[in-house]
Amino acid sequence: MLRVRGLVCGYRDGFQLRDVDLAVAPGEFLGIIGPNGSGKTTLVRALARSLRPLAGEVLLEGRDIWSIPPREFARQVAVVSQGGHGGPMKVEEYVLLGRIPHYGPFQFLESSRDMEVARKAMELTGIAHLKGRTLEEMSGGERQLVMLARALAQEPRLLILDEPTTHLDIAHQVAVLDLVQRLREELGIALVVVLHDLNLASEYGQRLMLMKGGRVKVQGSPHEVIRRELLREVYGVEVVVEKHPLSGRPYVVVVSGKTEVGSWRR
Repeated sequence: MLRVRGLVCGYRDGFQLRDVDLAVAPGEFLGIIGPNGSGKTTLVRALARSLRPLAGEVLLEGRDIWSIPPREFARQVAVVSQGGHGGPMKVEEYVLLGRIPHYGPFQFLESSRDMEVARKAMELTGIAHLKGRTLEEMSGGERQLVMLARALAQEPRLLILDEPTTHLDIAHQVAVLDLVQRLREELGIALVVVLHDLNLASEYGQRLMLMKGGRVKVQGSPHEVIRRELLREVYGVEVVVEKHPLSGRPYVVVVSGKTEVGSWRR
């Protein structure tokens, strides 16, 4: 569904992604991990058509994403960025914005179908009871769920999430990732998800991509990526990697002590 070849892109301050290659199949969960400043959000911006490549290409089902009309692109790809937007707009009105790419010619108001899809998206994300509240009344975590609901209202085939668990407590973190996992399994939605939490990435990701300094360090299964020596090299911190007693996937325990800025004490 999504293929990136030789991607180079960046900013005027000099930071660049370099030689990024990846592929995401329909219904696949790709987790993107890496330390701060490694290029994860820059990659999301490139995939979302917010940042033009300097070289290479981003293909959606074989088509360069910059050749796809914006409305058509928005019917296939939905993006949830970090944080959330405040303001006087009501939750239901904000979620209904996700239906605009599906409006027909000369349609200016939402149809009954649009209302139904928005209602279902709010129910799936657990915010239906908040539909009459304004965004400025809500916590950061609640706004994050509203943004996810708007993305689901687009009925995308590819969902790109940039740190979707930011501002969420542990129960809501699991609930959100369980939800997108269910959408992947039941609807075949492909997922590209940036996560800071290595254990959540390992538990939910079918495949992980570890980034460092604007480059892809390694891609593979959680067992291939979540390895002690590799994480120590990339993050500069001592960790222990164990096998999860229920899922069998690797999980990470950070060892209290010095990082690479000091000496390690056993």
